[in-house]
Amino acid sequence: DAFVVTSDRVDQDMRAQVRDAFGARIVNRYSCEEIGFVAIQCPFAEHLHVPPNVIAEIVNDQGDACEIGTPGRVLLTTLSNRAQPMIRYDVGDVAVLGEPCQHGIAWPVIESVEGRLRDGVTPPDGSFHMVFLYGSVLVHDPRVRGFAVLKFANTIVACLTSEGEIDSDLAAQVQSEVAHMFKLSLPVVVRRVAALPPVGAKPRREWFPAVGDYVETMTDEQVLASAY
Repeated sequence: DAFVVTSDRVDQDMRAQVRDAFGARIVNRYSCEEIGFVAIQCPFAEHLHVPPNVIAEIVNDQGDACEIGTPGRVLLTTLSNRAQPMIRYDVGDVAVLGEPCQHGIAWPVIESVEGRLRDGVTPPDGSFHMVFLYGSVLVHDPRVRGFAVLKFANTIVACLTSEGEIDSDLAAQVQSEVAHMFKLSLPVVVRRVAALPPVGAKPRREWFPAVGDYVETMTDEQVLASAY
């Protein structure tokens, strides 16, 4: 009656889809290659508990501890790895510290893991926010078979594969949602491509930074090769 997940961000939209499709719940386990299990989902709620063999700190850009409910960088210290101890290791994740568990479990609480720092953007006002595409039309519209979003210096390009041409309504919806998610003063171009790089050819990302400026005359291969 449950799916155990360990390798990606889990949000309410994903939990709802799994529940609707399979009648099952998600049990989240936060882990990384360097540490192993960092936190496991509470058996009574959806937050995560950090076990005694790990110290998880959530800090701001100055390295100071974040308040409960404030997103910050995750620093990990392992107390059980004698071969290669990790001390305040910056794993590259963003998480939110939670209130103490109301069900009596004394282990520290991580309310949520927000994602990877590399999936965030900094607008001109200096603020920082994460960009998540999972709940967008790119994922939920059956006409979209695959996609890759690339951020060039002058343009955000949404490359889509589809069975037919991309109509103006779908293109407008993609443009609107992507612009809203990035919150940057950049135009959004929707581009149908014949094929995308195979899964595993590049690291798993919500979106990809691209080298230089986007030019309309670029070929599909040139556009996709610009991602790094």
